[in-house]
Amino acid sequence: TFCYPGEKKPSLDGIEIKVPKGHTLGVVGVIGSGKTTLTQMLLRLYEPSSGSLIVGGRPIKDFSLSSLREAIGYVSQDPFLFSTSIRNNIVLGRKSNLELEEIIGRAGLSKDISRFPEGLDTLIGERGVSLSGGQKQRVALARALLSEPEVLILDDAFSNLDSDTEEEILRNVQVHLAQTTTFIISHRLSAVRNADNIIVMDAGKIIEQGSHISLMRDGGVYAGLVNNQSLAKELEVLL
Repeated sequence: TFCYPGEKKPSLDGIEIKVPKGHTLGVVGVIGSGKTTLTQMLLRLYEPSSGSLIVGGRPIKDFSLSSLREAIGYVSQDPFLFSTSIRNNIVLGRKSNLELEEIIGRAGLSKDISRFPEGLDTLIGERGVSLSGGQKQRVALARALLSEPEVLILDDAFSNLDSDTEEEILRNVQVHLAQTTTFIISHRLSAVRNADNIIVMDAGKIIEQGSHISLMRDGGVYAGLVNNQSLAKELEVLL
């Protein structure tokens, strides 16, 4: 449970979830349902008002902030990029056993990079101004993948991508990060359909939980959201 300072109503109310190592948890819900707050708790930007977060059998507060954040790869809807080259934004001075070309392939960036005259050494301007929203997200994803994180948090990280690119990237994550625990927070439900478990949040509470198949079979809130998004997509095609 968590309540922001000065607020009486909890932003997270009695949340209880268990995510085994290597599993993927999808988190969905309307704006203001508590998804962002849950992400902030995982990054330890806030401490629980009551209860605790357990990571690898240890309370999260037992880990130093530096060690915790080194173990977590985080990609947001609007990632921060430095005014330097694409290469430097991905590598950030780190050493890795993974080849950079392999990483940009997993992040769905290969075609984009090949179109830039300077390739990976292309300068992207202040906060990546020369890149599209989807390219920024994929550069940030490549940065996270290069660190080979124990935990990967994708916070609406596919909002600017088409569904085919999203599907390709998620498939790569599942194959190459099989031992990484992944949290996918998304308004677009196609991003979570293959998650091991999906939670539906509303007003800081979990109101539904299960796999995509079981939640669709139940015909509840999640199924309604999926059907509404499918209908909206069909209408876009017709228009």
